[in-house]
Amino acid sequence: MIRNNKLHWSLMLVVLVGVLSACAAPAPQIVEVEKPVIVEKEVPVTIEVEKVVEVEKIVEVTPIPGKGVTLNVWLPPFVPDTKEQTEALLEPFEKATNIQVDVTVIGWADLQTMWVTAIQARETPDISYNYDSRIPDYFRIGALEPLDAYVDEEFMSRYLDEARRSAYHEGQLLALPAYVSSDVLFYNKEMFAQAGIEDPNDPMYSPTWEEFLEWNIKLTEAGFAGYDYGIRAIWDHPIDDFFMRFGCTATNADYTEITFDTPQCLKAAQAWYDLAQTYDALCEKCLTMDWSRGVAFQEGEAAMVPQRVALAYQIQRDHPELEGKWGIMRPFHDEMHKAYLGIGYFPVFEASKHKQEAATLLRYMSSDKFLVEWSRAMGGFPAVKAGAETYADAPPEIKQITDLTWYQLTSGDAKWFYPFVGFTRWATEVFVPNFHSLMLGETTPEDFTTTVTEEGNKILAEEQQ
Repeated sequence: MIRNNKLHWSLMLVVLVGVLSACAAPAPQIVEVEKPVIVEKEVPVTIEVEKVVEVEKIVEVTPIPGKGVTLNVWLPPFVPDTKEQTEALLEPFEKATNIQVDVTVIGWADLQTMWVTAIQARETPDISYNYDSRIPDYFRIGALEPLDAYVDEEFMSRYLDEARRSAYHEGQLLALPAYVSSDVLFYNKEMFAQAGIEDPNDPMYSPTWEEFLEWNIKLTEAGFAGYDYGIRAIWDHPIDDFFMRFGCTATNADYTEITFDTPQCLKAAQAWYDLAQTYDALCEKCLTMDWSRGVAFQEGEAAMVPQRVALAYQIQRDHPELEGKWGIMRPFHDEMHKAYLGIGYFPVFEASKHKQEAATLLRYMSSDKFLVEWSRAMGGFPAVKAGAETYADAPPEIKQITDLTWYQLTSGDAKWFYPFVGFTRWATEVFVPNFHSLMLGETTPEDFTTTVTEEGNKILAEEQQ
């Protein structure tokens, strides 16, 4: 079985390396040869084992003498053993190309600082993971290598529609989508029963906003926190999708004006205010910077939380007492169904000293097989259509989550939030601090929507110049 797996990877590399050989430095010779192999076979008549010589096709690789290229890849810590899992999946590439790949794990909180420092010093890695709201900013300043010359239409046709659409900026391919994620709504069945709420018992169920708010009120009256969500130091889900469910859009159609002062945005701001202040439905730490999403749910304090499949694995590992006591459903909706869509990418840096080799590695890391295995190890989904099979053999309690997640990723429920020019400044300097003030009751929904619109448009005017 191990031999066959290596054969599969190596054959894939024959295609991979061949595609780029026309514009690459001398490529490794990968040839199919016939080689005698000793195979032990059981002879049914005598029930003895005899040694039989068979001819088996294998793949041999002739390394490039003196190549000695080392590529550096940065990844965030998706799971505790991110480095080890990724390195294991890269071993076939290293053996087939004589290119060494060094994987470095950078903490989520440090990733952007490390990127900025490396870009300014022109000492970047060759490839690094980053997420959707940041990639366009780096591309606009010329820090990322355009990838149009390295892939073709057939290669790009493998991607999910929203992931593929997000990978282009002004007609240029800025990075290859790698990882997608979406949240489902976890809920505690026992808390629902004690609060007198009928169990939906249907993963496809999506409550209206009014029903969701009523649940939170009943749960609070029963002595529980309704919703395990709160303030954060960064723009993050479900902030964007929460507002979008009410028909609130951050900008106009061509992303040149902040439009957060509409009735739809005001209704969404009032909804957050009601959860946090009017009905005090959030968990105890939700309005502090000590809050971490999912903890209050696992510890039996809060009845609902939006989270990924990783939460189910955490519950199985750390909270077996919750077995059989939780369920899932789609997020609530108002004017529209909107589930969170997170997209992570693999770009090549413009400052890479080995762009051709980096492009070869990037294509390998963007193959269906690598992405499916890597994304499963990281607890998410690959950004390719083949991702439907990522969790095909998962246990039933896990598969119900992955099936719902994949439905959201492919049905149009999970919609991408476009990081327009000036988005990063608007989100960090204006939206997030004023959102904190709203949640803490320090400003009204009306003042919140007015401020983030007026101050945001000042930033857009500066950035667009």
